[in-house]
Amino acid sequence: IAGDVKINQDPLPGPLPEISTQPFFMDVTLTPDETVNLSFNEDSPALVYVYQGGTDEIDAHNLGIYRSGDTLSLKAGVLGAELLVLSGKPIKEPVVQYGPFVMNTEEEVLQAINDYKQGRFIS
Repeated sequence: IAGDVKINQDPLPGPLPEISTQPFFMDVTLTPDETVNLSFNEDSPALVYVYQGGTDEIDAHNLGIYRSGDTLSLKAGVLGAELLVLSGKPIKEPVVQYGPFVMNTEEEVLQAINDYKQGRFIS
């Protein structure tokens, strides 16, 4: 869906241009007992959410958190697996969220809300 990946060493470019956070988002379907090796963002951790079936490490409706590394290897269980893989370079900055507003501090969020209410949010 987004980001560049190697699937079992075969490159597959994603539709996003290269940006600093290197976002990666992939919807993966595996047949029973199938193994896939994904290489992407080797310096970034990955989240794997299994929404159907399971892997040898994660059951359906659970999230796995993987540390950074060269390759993420996933093996489907006996029912196969449907899962989402998400990754990105950590920004290592504080994050404050309120509704649709995401900023670095609570003060910035309050300013964004005020700007929105005053019609100054979009120029």
